Amino acid sequence: MRIIVTSPSLQRDAVYGLLGHRIRRAIVVTARAQDVPTPLSEMTSAVANAIAEQTQTATPDGPMRLSRLEVQLHHTHLPKLEMAGVLTYDADAQLVTEFDADELELLSQASDTLEAEFGGATAAE
Repeated sequence: MRIIVTSPSLQRDAVYGLLGHRIRRAIVVTARAQDVPTPLSEMTSAVANAIAEQTQTATPDGPMRLSRLEVQLHHTHLPKLEMAGVLTYDADAQLVTEFDADELELLSQASDTLEAEFGGATAAE
């Protein structure tokens, strides 16, 4: 199911909602460099590296931390981005099978704006 928003203020709220969590912002950053299909495990590693770079911390490479991130991607963040039409995620195969380049560009620009305004911190984190 794809959510279609027609009001500019609702569109803005939907974009901010998608970018309201650092994991989804990291997915937006990393998705543009990923080939499809992208296995969940590869997306997890790329997102972990992007978060470490954004927060200037060591990569959370411990098996438990990566496993927890993978669960969050699988159950929460990838489905939310799929509902918005940003990507296509096959949960059964654990593969991201498609990225919408236009939607990624829109979110990337919005993410840059939020980063400039708020320094990357949001209430959802």
